[in-house]
Amino acid sequence: MNGYSADLKQVCGCSWAATGSTADEVVSKTKAHAKEMHNMMEVPAEIVQKLQAAIRPTM
Repeated sequence: MNGYSADLKQVCGCSWAATGSTADEVVSKTKAHAKEMHNMMEVPAEIVQKLQAAIRPTM
């Protein structure tokens, strides 16, 4: 499956990685993870920017 992934260690130090069929899906899954696992009701804009820069295509 081709898609996108992001390793959150380089974004915020979390040892979780997100994958999705689109970059937007990766962002959405990461926001859900932040809410569910880290009690973050909103992800700061600076973290979202780092996340978007860390998203890479998968082969």
